[in-house]
Amino acid sequence: MDVYNVLQCALLVLTAVTGDYFVHLQQHHDVGRAFSDNATHAAVGFLTWITMISHLGGMPPIKARILVQSLLCALISSAIDVDHFISARSFHLKDATKLIRRPFLHCTTLPLVAFLVIFIPAKYCNCVKLETLGWIILAAFLSHHNRDAARRGFWFYPLGSTPPLGTGTYLALTAILPIFLSLILHYTDSSLLKMQSYKRSVLIV
Repeated sequence: MDVYNVLQCALLVLTAVTGDYFVHLQQHHDVGRAFSDNATHAAVGFLTWITMISHLGGMPPIKARILVQSLLCALISSAIDVDHFISARSFHLKDATKLIRRPFLHCTTLPLVAFLVIFIPAKYCNCVKLETLGWIILAAFLSHHNRDAARRGFWFYPLGSTPPLGTGTYLALTAILPIFLSLILHYTDSSLLKMQSYKRSVLIV
């Protein structure tokens, strides 16, 4: 890991801390709090994907494909919270934020299973785009669930939930997640490595 990779991880953590601060400032305003929280999920998802890609060995500074993938990761990470409204069966924000139980898209078992369902056939059929989508979904969900786990822990159905992580552990995992995903990509000899044609270069975020 070079200095630039460390700076990227630091930026990722700083983004999470800043977002959490704005969420705290809006604690008495439901709309502002929900917007700040969702925007932070999107920003962390975006940077998680870019940081993960960078840890694979670098890439050209401006590449449309990487930008689209990062935006998709941000969109998915943000869209996860729609399950609050689905579970509440209401479009009212107060109903969506007063749920007794966590809604279904906040179960960490779901993205893990979904990733395997996508990854295994995509790997077998050498379908690079489908495999890439699987990785994006995994990164988006894990970055979202990790933020939520600071207060509520991870929910692994049917095993139950872990204890709340606390701020320190959550921020450490925020920095580690893209590194961990890049290591898994290498370990599985993912087709994504070949498609991206990674080269040593500087990534401008």
